[in-house]
Amino acid sequence: MSMFFKYILYVFSLIWAYSFIKMQNVFSKKTGIIFTLFVSKISWLTFIVAAYYGFKNFSFYYFIGGIIISIFLVQIVFWQISLFFNKKIVDSKISLPMGKSLVLDQKKLLKIKTFFEYLIILIIIKYLVF
Repeated sequence: MSMFFKYILYVFSLIWAYSFIKMQNVFSKKTGIIFTLFVSKISWLTFIVAAYYGFKNFSFYYFIGGIIISIFLVQIVFWQISLFFNKKIVDSKISLPMGKSLVLDQKKLLKIKTFFEYLIILIIIKYLVF
C-alpha cells in the first residue's frame, strides 16, 4: 500500500473521530452524559489510536499536520453548518397545509432538539437492551 493512501486513511480516521468528539458539544448537558458514555469515549480512543498510528508511520511534521488538518476541517464544517442553520432555519416561516404557517424561534427549536436527543437515547438503550 502506498504511503499516500496510508496518509489519506490516517487523516480520514482523525476527521471521523474528531467529528464525533465535536458533536458531543451539540447535545445538551442532560443528554450529553449518555452520549459521552456511549460515543465520545470511543471517539477519543479512536482519535488517540489514529494519532499514535500516524506518529509511528509518518514523520513528525506529517503527524502534526494530519492532526491540525483534521481538527481544522471539522471546525470549519461545524462552523458552516451553524451559519447555515442560523441563516435558513432560525426565525424563518414555514408554510403548512391549509394556509397555516409555523414560525421557528429559539424556544421551539430547543424543544425539537430536546425531543430528538431523548429519542436518540431511547434508540440507543433499545439497541443495547434488546
